[in-house]
Amino acid sequence: MDASTHLVVQKLIAQGNEGEAERILITYLNRAPNDVNAWLFLFEASSTLEQKKRSLENALRIDPKNLAARRALELLLSTSAVVREGIPRETNSNQSQSADLNASRLKSPSLGPDVAKKARSGSKPQPAASPFLSNAFIGILLGILLVVGAVIIATGLFPSRKPVAGIVSTPSPIPSLVLPTSIPSPALPASAPSPIPLLVLPTSIPSPAPSPSAPTPISQQAPTEAGPTRILFIGNSFTYYNGGIDKEVQGLAPSSQTSSIAVGGYTLEDHWNNGAAARSIREGSWTFVVLQEQSQRPVIDPQDFSKFSGEFDGVIRASGAKTVLLMTWERPDSVAMGVTTANLASAYDAVGAQLGAEVAPAGLAFARSLLERPDMTLNSQDGHPTADGTYLAACMLYGIMFRQTPVGNGYAGAGVNSVDAAYLQRVAAETLGF
Repeated sequence: MDASTHLVVQKLIAQGNEGEAERILITYLNRAPNDVNAWLFLFEASSTLEQKKRSLENALRIDPKNLAARRALELLLSTSAVVREGIPRETNSNQSQSADLNASRLKSPSLGPDVAKKARSGSKPQPAASPFLSNAFIGILLGILLVVGAVIIATGLFPSRKPVAGIVSTPSPIPSLVLPTSIPSPALPASAPSPIPLLVLPTSIPSPAPSPSAPTPISQQAPTEAGPTRILFIGNSFTYYNGGIDKEVQGLAPSSQTSSIAVGGYTLEDHWNNGAAARSIREGSWTFVVLQEQSQRPVIDPQDFSKFSGEFDGVIRASGAKTVLLMTWERPDSVAMGVTTANLASAYDAVGAQLGAEVAPAGLAFARSLLERPDMTLNSQDGHPTADGTYLAACMLYGIMFRQTPVGNGYAGAGVNSVDAAYLQRVAAETLGF
């Protein structure tokens, strides 16, 4: 699996968004059906037993010697058999709960991310604990409870109640029993048994949360932001192309005030040495300052990227503003130099963590869109964004700075049709985890 797909899927799974990871992996596997690692990732992300089973079978078809994948498949088949059979002669509620208990184990570390990771590395996973032990123990305990109850009634430990004259006594409804997933072993009583409370069974099992709905179509009105937000953009042609990312952000957030200092080919070092950008930060009363480094430098010269991001961050913080690092995207003409999505993300994340600054990961959104819509061009060979690319980067910045999803925003972007704008809004929102 290529680095871009690996990084996007890994982040989605880490965020708990397995459904989106599954969709991307299926799209990828349609193009590369013999990628063992992709099938193992799909096993990890799949929500159904059948899909998990198919993923492992396909991985073993390609690599029959992958013992860890084979063991995971055997464990999956044995667990799925338990889910189908249930526990004989229990109520429907108990059977449903037993099935839910066993099905939940398929998402536990015994059949979840750890197995997939071990299968990819070739080590053997540890088998999951058998569900029969807890079920057998529950049956034994319930039998004990019934016997103790009979003894209590027979020996007259509970005094009988006499009805009060004039009052009709009606028996209280007996609550259903709740069958817990695990019960500690009961201690043997030293003397006469004390009354043992009955366990309560729920009458119904809660339904699982519904899956996320489809993306909201673009509405006719944009959401309003609380108070004016002033944003300064510092960068180069990646910032000013297509009328400027600053103008697209202002379109998404009409009450904001934006400006940019962008010079073609400039690095943050060039801006620092020029002095105009630092002067504007000190004098502008900005809310945010967006720093966009030259598109290759974070990978080929990470020390200077870190150094001059830090210089600017010091001035930004002293002025009362917040720093936002705009992660750029993979350049087709520079992949041989290592300027890939994965390396850019690593460089920006490192500097963001070092400074305690926000990172707007536009490059990850570009990579996601490329997987889903390879027909949509977001940038040229030298990395310069198209109108769609500029709008996608603006949606990412909007989500980071305003803490709002761009989905449903009424501004469709300059030169972007409404259908593509709705799609790009969704890509940005899902990349940011909205």
